[in-house]
Amino acid sequence: MYSIYREGAVLESKKQVIYLCIQSVFFIFIKIIELFLSDRTVGLIKYAFILVNLIFLLMFYLQTRKNAEQKANILALAIGMTFFGDLFLVLIPSVSNWPYSFLCGYIAFTILELLIAVYIGLSKKYALIFSAFFIVINAVVWRFKLITTANEIAIINLSLLAANMVTGWIVYNKNKILKNFLFALGMTCFFCCDYSIAVQLVFKEFKTVHDIADYLVWLFYMPALVLLVFSYIKSAKSDKIKE
Repeated sequence: MYSIYREGAVLESKKQVIYLCIQSVFFIFIKIIELFLSDRTVGLIKYAFILVNLIFLLMFYLQTRKNAEQKANILALAIGMTFFGDLFLVLIPSVSNWPYSFLCGYIAFTILELLIAVYIGLSKKYALIFSAFFIVINAVVWRFKLITTANEIAIINLSLLAANMVTGWIVYNKNKILKNFLFALGMTCFFCCDYSIAVQLVFKEFKTVHDIADYLVWLFYMPALVLLVFSYIKSAKSDKIKE
């Protein structure tokens, strides 16, 4: 039985290699064209990356859904929320000036972080980490007079993200298996991505700082999604393979 399963794993790994290669090409291509092409063109190509990520996520989900634990499917749903989040934060701003796009995008990513919080498990320690970041980020936003409805939702999102990242590493330190490491590293990249956006907002008057932060956003975001997809694959199969 084990040899049969190993054969299946080899076939599956080929799809994973194809996925990794395609997204790596996107990564290099996007980071180069960001320097030369218009935001509209780059935005469309960035959303193509999100669509490809969703397609492969669905493929991996269909392969593992019968044997996957419900907890793993929560992570898949969370990753899938990037389709909606980036629809409002990347695609729509590239083609129109709809005033509510950022608000809707922040809501979508906050739902994503809530799903991840459910995936890793809520606890008193999680609540303390969330509260600490929420207070500090709120203080910074008030200090720079950046209070808006969209930014308040973004504060909740950033606080959840920070709590998810820290909790991810706590989980990994308790159980050092591959899926936990991929998850924690993916959330760290996600953290760096979203906090780069926050730096853009706070230091928008300082062009050099703003431009560096802008370049870092997708430098961290693309690896974050790929790492979380691979963590999902390992999580979905964890009842069959013990790392």
